[in-house]
Amino acid sequence: MMQMKKFNQKLYTKQKWSYDRKNHQHYIVSSNDNTLFADAIYETKIKKDDLPDCYIYGRYYKLWGYLSASGVKDLYYKKCKIVPESFKDDNLYVSYTGKLNKEAINNYDYKNQNYDYIVDGIFIFDYINYILLAEEYKNTEIYSIALNIKKELDEKHKEIKREYKR
Repeated sequence: MMQMKKFNQKLYTKQKWSYDRKNHQHYIVSSNDNTLFADAIYETKIKKDDLPDCYIYGRYYKLWGYLSASGVKDLYYKKCKIVPESFKDDNLYVSYTGKLNKEAINNYDYKNQNYDYIVDGIFIFDYINYILLAEEYKNTEIYSIALNIKKELDEKHKEIKREYKR
């Protein structure tokens, strides 16, 4: 019988950030054998095909990778009011541990923000859609939160189409 791999991290990326001390430059490093980096830092033997379906592909913290949509305890969608004609600066705050401190998020109180990860831009749609389809969330509070976020996203999309005639 084949042994299942254990996935300890919620985020696995194709690349990681590195720093060249000599030139004082940050740069992105990819693995040579298509393995992923756990939490965008640690080398693993895991490849994208090993990940369960709950890992959603996207761009997280400027790195391409996969974020788990399983075990979510709270979500908070924050629209960017400065650039209303796109989703690129919108954020979805994700907590795997408990309720989010929405007041701290809205007031940019970084010390008291308790999110685990941020999903931004167009990838918010994929993340929310997975939650709405996942059996894990049927008849839960997270499903209701995701449904309300989906409605906000759809409304914003309609506004963009109406305002900018796209």
